[in-house]
Amino acid sequence: MLVGPAGIFTIETKRHRGRLRANAIDSRMLKQAYAQAKSVERITGLRAVPLLVFSDAYLIPAVTPRNGVVILPARMLANHLRKRGGTIPPERVGDMYRRLATALPG
Repeated sequence: MLVGPAGIFTIETKRHRGRLRANAIDSRMLKQAYAQAKSVERITGLRAVPLLVFSDAYLIPAVTPRNGVVILPARMLANHLRKRGGTIPPERVGDMYRRLATALPG
């Protein structure tokens, strides 16, 4: 999970080598990523963006929203987050982090 001025993100990672078409990704992976975001939303009261990140895949197309989940390769994650505008005032980021750290195991 990632909390910052750009928002709250859940990050589900998968390992897959080679080419992978975003429209061929198993819907169970999307459901898992989406469910994680909804759990975080219940805790914070704020929207969480579910990300499904593939560590070794060459995704086609590279960044794809599907069923409410953003699918992307790990190599593009930092740039994707940098491009997002702020959705959480910087003074609230620490509070959101503490609430999540208290409510979530591990």
